[in-house]
Amino acid sequence: MSINNNHFSGPENSLEKELFRSEKHYQSLLENIHEVVFQCDNSGRLTYINRFWEEVLGYSVKESLGHSIVDFLHEKDTETILSFISREEKHGELRFRHRNGKTVWLEMSVSNDHKGENIGLLYNVTVRKSQENKLKTEQKKLYAILDRLPAFVCLRNKDLYITFCNSFFIEQFGDGVGKLCHEVMSCGENLCKTCRTNEVFKTNIPEVWELADPNTNLNYQIYDYPFKDIDGSPLVLKLGIDITNRKTDKAARKDLIKNLEKPLSSTKTLGGFLPICASCKNIRDDKGSWNQVDDYISKHTDVEFTHSICPSCKDELYPELKGLN
Repeated sequence: MSINNNHFSGPENSLEKELFRSEKHYQSLLENIHEVVFQCDNSGRLTYINRFWEEVLGYSVKESLGHSIVDFLHEKDTETILSFISREEKHGELRFRHRNGKTVWLEMSVSNDHKGENIGLLYNVTVRKSQENKLKTEQKKLYAILDRLPAFVCLRNKDLYITFCNSFFIEQFGDGVGKLCHEVMSCGENLCKTCRTNEVFKTNIPEVWELADPNTNLNYQIYDYPFKDIDGSPLVLKLGIDITNRKTDKAARKDLIKNLEKPLSSTKTLGGFLPICASCKNIRDDKGSWNQVDDYISKHTDVEFTHSICPSCKDELYPELKGLN
C-alpha cells in the first residue's frame, strides 16, 4: 500500500467509507509516531513524510515533498543514501542538514514494498553520536597518555586479540594490534587456559602477576585491569613494568645473606648455665669431668688462648719481682 499526505475528498459508498476510516486511522498513527516515517521512489523523491520530519529537521512537510531525500543530506553521506535506495543496505546512520545549518545524525531503516516504493524510519541519534564523539576524544587523550608511559600497555579482548598497544610495547614485542596475545608476547598457547588475564573477564577484579619473557630474559610485573571499549564491550588493560633489575638485586641479596650465614653457622658458641668451681674456677662438662677454663672453652668454641701473667699473680708467684713491671 502506498502512503500519501493527501486525504480522500469524501466517501461515496460503504466500502469507500470503510477504506476512508481505515486510512484515516493508519494515517493518524503515522502522524503521531515520534520518529520520522518517510516514503520515496527509487530515485529518492519523497512521496510521503510524517509531521515529525519538521520537528527533527526544521523543514515543513509541504516544502519537502517532491524533493529528493539527497537534498537534505550532508554532502559526505550523499553516496551512502544511494545504497539504501538501491537496496544494497537496509540499516545505517546518516548525517542530515537541519534548516539552521546544524548536522543531525539519523539512524535509517528502509524496506521495499512490492510496488518498488522505499518505506523507512529515521531515528534521531544526534545526542548518542555526540556522546560517542566525546568518548572517542577522551579515548584519544587516554591513549596519548598511555603511549608515553615507561611501561608496556596493551588492550586485549575476550578472544585473545590485542586491540591497542603503546610505543613501549611495540619496542619490546612488536606491533601487536590485531594479533593473538600469546603469539606476540611469546607466552605459549598452552598458558592461555591458566592466564590470569582471563580471570579479570570472569571476575571484573584486577589481577597482579609476573611474566618472564624467554626471548629477552626480562621479567615484568603485570597489572591487569577491567576496561570498557566505547561500544561497551569488555576489555582488559594490561600494564607491564620491567622488574628485571629488581629481581636481579633481590637474587644478589639472597646470595649475600647466604654467604654471610655460612661462617655464622660454622661458628661454635656457648650458651646456658656453666657449672664452675667457686674456688679453682674449673668447669664441669656434660660427662661430669672437671676442666680448666681455657681447656673447656677451647674445646667448645673457636677461641684460642695465649698465656701470660697478670700483675697480682706475678707478685704472688714471684715475690722477688715485686714492684717491677
